[in-house]
Amino acid sequence: DPVAGRCLTAVGQKGAGAVLEGFTLRGGSSQYGGGVYVQSSSPTLAGCVITGNTSSEYGGGVYVSSGSPKLTGCTVSQNLTVYRGGGVYVSIGGSVTLEDCVVSGNTQTYSSSNSYGGCGIWVDSNATLTLTGGEVIQNVAGAAGGGIRTNGTVVATGVSITGNGSSSGGGIYSSNQTQLTDCVVSGNT
Repeated sequence: DPVAGRCLTAVGQKGAGAVLEGFTLRGGSSQYGGGVYVQSSSPTLAGCVITGNTSSEYGGGVYVSSGSPKLTGCTVSQNLTVYRGGGVYVSIGGSVTLEDCVVSGNTQTYSSSNSYGGCGIWVDSNATLTLTGGEVIQNVAGAAGGGIRTNGTVVATGVSITGNGSSSGGGIYSSNQTQLTDCVVSGNT
């Protein structure tokens, strides 16, 4: 609950030794990454709840630029963005790993162009998302990609992508390499 700005900023942290565990990050607001902003860093967030954050551009819950963070057992929910990535936004050069995470109930509001969307998760070109287990559920985008929108690379194993909605690609909207193994994609509109 920051008085102003985002909840957590990680910039220039070397190595993967930084760990934030068991925190609730809520009520943050920023142009990029209302809840969490990661640049040139590779922290681990474990058992955290990232909820109720907003961005006026990209990444209501989490924004990653040129870093390689790992989220494990986290919930990213009820975050809002105007343009891209209500829950998680992975920018060019970023690489994010989500293990047993729930990305749910995030919202993207802008809808006049298909260049926006990716409400649950947005993966930009030359960016990578690896999902293992967990759920991407009930995210709603005004444009393409309610659950996941990717122009980059997505590798998902054992993930449930259900109940998401958008103008096209309710569950997944992909314009690049997407690999799904043992996943459930159902009930999206």
